Amino acid sequence: GYTDATRSSSFSVAKSITSALLGRALASGAIRSLDDSVVRYLPELASKPAFQGITIRHLLEMKSGFVYSRTNGNWWHDLRSSDAHFYYSTNLRKSIASQKREDAPGARWAYKDSDAQLIGWILTAATGAMRGRAREAFMKRIAAVPLALVWALAVFGRAPAAAPPV
Repeated sequence: GYTDATRSSSFSVAKSITSALLGRALASGAIRSLDDSVVRYLPELASKPAFQGITIRHLLEMKSGFVYSRTNGNWWHDLRSSDAHFYYSTNLRKSIASQKREDAPGARWAYKDSDAQLIGWILTAATGAMRGRAREAFMKRIAAVPLALVWALAVFGRAPAAAPPV
């Protein structure tokens, strides 16, 4: 059975935590703007045409334009889906960096894990990788922030005037 020490995947719950962390990075100045390009924080992707013109806002809105196939219940399709590829990848950064684009950034919404995973990579680059107790303390501070405040930070890049300090 599960205990408080059991590790398991959080699946899409991680997207909420990622957006909260993005709000904190905006509030602290580690991320300047949601309209910054991906390659501002990940210059190693600048030579890849698929990443040109994509902003953090595009990723947050899941409008990157990347090709992505969701599972659909057909085992053969699901085995070869983007969902499976990103979930089971042993080198997530390489998988993200190898993406191709099918639409212009901002043109079409499509639910995809890779957009949120790319935000995570950007956050790591912008804030520096946290380890051990530092990460745990940061996550506890995030968990204590009211959800509405986290949303305001992520969407507007700042807290409302009457909000408590973050």
